[in-house]
Amino acid sequence: MTSSTGHIHEDLDRKVCLECNRQFTGIVAACPHDNSMLVPVAQDPLIGTRLAGKYDIVSVLGTGGMGVVYKGRQDVMDRVVAIKMLQAHHLNDSMSVKRFQQESKATCRLNHPHIITVYDFGISPTGQPYIVMDYLEGKPLSDIIKDEGHVGVDRALKIVRQASDALGHAHKQGVIHRDLKPSNIVLIDREGDKDYVKVVDFGVAKLMEEGTEGQKLTQMGEVCGSPVYMSPEQCQGLPLDKRSDIYSMGIVLYETLTNRLPILGKTMVETMSKHINDAPPSFQEARPDLYIPERVEQVILRALAKAPEDRQQSMEQLATELEMAVPKPGRSQVLRTVDLNTEEGEKA
Repeated sequence: MTSSTGHIHEDLDRKVCLECNRQFTGIVAACPHDNSMLVPVAQDPLIGTRLAGKYDIVSVLGTGGMGVVYKGRQDVMDRVVAIKMLQAHHLNDSMSVKRFQQESKATCRLNHPHIITVYDFGISPTGQPYIVMDYLEGKPLSDIIKDEGHVGVDRALKIVRQASDALGHAHKQGVIHRDLKPSNIVLIDREGDKDYVKVVDFGVAKLMEEGTEGQKLTQMGEVCGSPVYMSPEQCQGLPLDKRSDIYSMGIVLYETLTNRLPILGKTMVETMSKHINDAPPSFQEARPDLYIPERVEQVILRALAKAPEDRQQSMEQLATELEMAVPKPGRSQVLRTVDLNTEEGEKA
């Protein structure tokens, strides 16, 4: 059995910024990135404790709106894991508890190589629900876009193809992600493939077949997710299906290729209004310095159609259209006559 004591002592002088989740050591008191006060990691009472008799909680990896994610070690398996736990002050909020339980339920029904694996879930002695998942040593797509300025077409399509495959599986299992964005697409190094995708964070996922009012966690008019990636119907609090995730994937791909958001207002309300009413700018307007094939742009703009029936109707269809949109030797003549508004092209 591997002891985590050394790791715990290493974390005693660490501090975390609750705004950006960066960790620091030394005498710094405020985050140099956003000027928020730093909180000592060792201040968390769960650091150094054991959960469910088998998971040593080593350090804080990050915090979100509802939960804290810890780095842990499963001693029997000698495996490093991530433990997501609902924050104690949300225990009195029945909606937060239900949403956390929904994430456990949604992720546990998914079994796909490009979706984060859940090993275990339960309730801590303090009454906090938790999920034990893969510990991913990777980089979110959002960081890659920011660091590199944009991602090339071939690489971007490879990433989106894997993410689309993952979401297609989720949809077949009756799960809509509802919060798809670059930070929820993590790239890990797997057997030499540095762009191996893992889709994470089903925290606001919706189980499509659970239709009774008592089971609905989002009532009519309530909005969940990140506004800059929301579909028009999601912005309006309307019923959602898998085509809402297709719209979000279109936003992700647009941003990946251009490092620009196609829809963005000065406020959250203005952004949501633009999703409902405004068309995105062309790639030529957004990044005139880049070459992005026109056919690729057509596929993405179709995914960003305001009406769900005008988009691709499945993740598989989106992935196929993207594959067909990239010029390849021997296929250029066919591509010039493919009508991407149909599922099959005709040769002129």
